[in-house]
Amino acid sequence: MASEVKVDIMESIRLREYFYAVIATLYRYAERIVVLEYPRSIEKRSVDLVVKLQDGKVFLLKVIDDLSLVSKKEAVELANLSTALEIPGFIVAERNGDELLVSDVVYEKHGVRTVNLETLEHIISGREQVYIYQSKDMFKINIDPRAMKAKRIEKNLSLGDIALILGTSRRAVYEYERGTIDPTIDKGEKLVNILGEEILKPINMFEVPESSPRPPSSYDNPVEEKIAEKLIEEGYKVYHAKRTVSDIGGSLRESRIMIAVKHRRDSEDRLVEKATYLEKMCELTGADHAIVADDKGVLRRIEAEGLRAYTIDAFIDVVKRLGEERK
Repeated sequence: MASEVKVDIMESIRLREYFYAVIATLYRYAERIVVLEYPRSIEKRSVDLVVKLQDGKVFLLKVIDDLSLVSKKEAVELANLSTALEIPGFIVAERNGDELLVSDVVYEKHGVRTVNLETLEHIISGREQVYIYQSKDMFKINIDPRAMKAKRIEKNLSLGDIALILGTSRRAVYEYERGTIDPTIDKGEKLVNILGEEILKPINMFEVPESSPRPPSSYDNPVEEKIAEKLIEEGYKVYHAKRTVSDIGGSLRESRIMIAVKHRRDSEDRLVEKATYLEKMCELTGADHAIVADDKGVLRRIEAEGLRAYTIDAFIDVVKRLGEERK
């Protein structure tokens, strides 16, 4: 038992040190960084940092020393926030269990792109492009299908010629040029030797998935459910979160909104803390924000902090009015 506690403490210390190292690196390229300390446990947050780079790019970041410790729920929540708010979100990690993450490779954890700190710096500094990614148990090279076909034709090579050199099928080369699959590293290197580096396509870490966030399967209370239903009715892409400062939110065209809802377990101080972080997050993401609570004393306390607070009925009226203004 004592040895398990010691391991947990060492893991926590290692994570804190890595967290500060990530922030130190980001400050070289960031215009502003918001550190989210809600929930307070760094191991249970889906988003740790909101970063605005000097070139104006904004992204959400989950920091973890060991990628294997990121739960599916955390990753899915980060992906949903990213998709609904139309802001890129990814994970930075040092290792996955006992294996160190390789630099200049993009990994994936439950659908969320993941890189190590060195790769993160390469990406945000613009000094180096990343072309290699992990797909299941294989490493692949990101190819530009059109550039590959153009260079093949330019060099007067057939699909069969390329297949023979690569030691693969003509069909596989055809799929490379369609963009449905990418070659593994060994075949990709051979392709580059034949056709040139122009066929490589950098992985865009700041690209936001076009798909909608996964529909919420459950809510923590009726207030969250009522808000979500109204947003969906108005056409918003909606997310539900448990591990960050926003419980409900979404986007509709250029409009983004993030909402914190008072739960029974929330003291006034904790709700104010949560609301304060929410406001900072919204400043960087360009989203509107609101705090919803039906306790008038709590509302007065929130408003006294200069934050927007509504009863559930008042907030639903706001959403209705905004919907009517768009029509």
